[in-house]
Amino acid sequence: MLESRVRSPPPSSRKGPGRELAARAAVALGERPAWLSKVAARVLVKYPDQPQSRLRELTRFVASDGALRVAWRRGQVPTVRLWLPPHVEMGHARWNVPHLTSPGDVAAWLGLEPRQFEWFADRRGLEREVTSERLRHYTYPWVIG
Repeated sequence: MLESRVRSPPPSSRKGPGRELAARAAVALGERPAWLSKVAARVLVKYPDQPQSRLRELTRFVASDGALRVAWRRGQVPTVRLWLPPHVEMGHARWNVPHLTSPGDVAAWLGLEPRQFEWFADRRGLEREVTSERLRHYTYPWVIG
């Protein structure tokens, strides 16, 4: 089983990121099942850095975890009650660009107030309902030929 190939983290690392990961997962699940801390610790051993481009692999790893599978067989099926936004961070830049770590930083760099920045982002999806092209951020003309 995959569980036997992944060693438990050393005791010193059980207090840091593993606890944070388990706490965030507990918020998403709306509860803190007994198996959660064990799964979080094994995830951090396997993926010490966030596997941002390997989310399917991470999903398979978590789904195959022995503690979670035992809980599942006992009818303790976890349900996500609150979807949390991922922590976003600017990666390594190959060009000389400012290090922008949050949407607020991007807004400030563009010289926009947060409300203006949110308007451009159209998070509420209002642009899809407007009929006047003047109210759109972008136009989409047909290109024939």
